[in-house]
Amino acid sequence: MPNEDAVLGTTDYDFFLPQLVDNFINNDKRVEESRAPQIIRIEIWPNKQRLLDWFVTTKLPVIG
Repeated sequence: MPNEDAVLGTTDYDFFLPQLVDNFINNDKRVEESRAPQIIRIEIWPNKQRLLDWFVTTKLPVIG
């Protein structure tokens, strides 16, 4: 696990495949714009071995 200094100034594109990052960003924008949560969503993410795997996720809007 990298320390904080190792990740400062980086983006998701530095760690994940561009297609996955594009999907993360689009989903985040949908939640942010609609203010509607995405609950029990199945997504593909890299696992601890850096292999793509299926995960159940939930995205909640942050309203400030």
